[in-house]
Amino acid sequence: QGNVEYLLKWKGWPPKYSTWEREEHILDQRLVQAYEEKEQRDRAVGHRRRGSRAKRLLQNTVYTMDLRRAHKAPETPQPRRRLSLSRSPLSE
Repeated sequence: QGNVEYLLKWKGWPPKYSTWEREEHILDQRLVQAYEEKEQRDRAVGHRRRGSRAKRLLQNTVYTMDLRRAHKAPETPQPRRRLSLSRSPLSE
C-alpha cells in the first residue's frame, strides 16, 4: 500500500505484544527520528555481523571463566578444629 510502518516493541512486555504502527499513529516523533538516525549510522558503517554483540561477549566470558576454573589447582580443605564442651567452675 506504500505506507511506512514501524514495529513498536514495548519495554517490559513480551514480544507477542509488539505491534506494527503507521508513522501517523506514533505520537512522539522523537522515536521515529532516533530510529531513522540509527539506521543511517548503520548503513554508513556498512555490512556488519548479525547477532547481539553483548550476547557474544557474555558467552565468551562464561567460557573463559569455565576454562580457568577447570585448570585451577584444587584447594586443600582447612583442618577441622576439635572443640570440646566442658564446664568450668565459676569463681564467685
